[in-house]
Amino acid sequence: MAKIENPDEEKKRLTYKNGKMGWMRDTWEEYDPLAPGEYYMYVEFDWPEKSEHNEFCVGCYGKNKSYFLRDEAALYSREELLTQLMASCAEKGLAE
Repeated sequence: MAKIENPDEEKKRLTYKNGKMGWMRDTWEEYDPLAPGEYYMYVEFDWPEKSEHNEFCVGCYGKNKSYFLRDEAALYSREELLTQLMASCAEKGLAE
C-alpha cells in the first residue's frame, strides 16, 4: 500500500505505507488511521502454472468509507512500481 503524493499529476509519486505477504486464503493488514488522500494498492498472486482457480477479491473496510476508483495497472510496469516502493522504503529507513 502506498500513498499517492501527487494524484493530479501525470507522473505519480508513491510513498510506501506498508505491505504484507501470505500464503493463507485470507491475507489481511490492519492500518492506523490513514490521512485523507488517494492510495495505490499493489496486489500480486503467484498462481501455480496449471491453476484452475485464478480469481481474487480485494476489499477495504473500516469506520470511514473507501472507494476503489480505478485500475491504474497501466501506470507502472511491475519493475518500475517495485523500484519506486523500495526506494520509498529506503528513504523512510524501513529497508534493512
